[in-house]
Amino acid sequence: MYIIKAEQNQIDNIVGMSVRAFETDINCGGKKGDYPPEYDSIEWHRKMAEEGRLFQAIEDEKLVGAAIFFLIQVARAYILVGFSLTVSITGKAMEYF
Repeated sequence: MYIIKAEQNQIDNIVGMSVRAFETDINCGGKKGDYPPEYDSIEWHRKMAEEGRLFQAIEDEKLVGAAIFFLIQVARAYILVGFSLTVSITGKAMEYF
């Protein structure tokens, strides 16, 4: 599996994966309706891709997941914060987590 910057032609697929991932959280203890802001917004994901924050996970030439990364400066330390959006609906990507 490798991670690269998201391509604009994958945004719809990434958002679809995000919706499926977060809306099924209730099956493993999540609260219904407790989703991150903009998890289902195509425009927001496009903006994140344009800003270079949206990445896609590829395995066997197939999209299996995505993540949005933010860099936060705290005093003089920098912290890379990852916000995982999606997981593979096949479950194959779960081997890596």
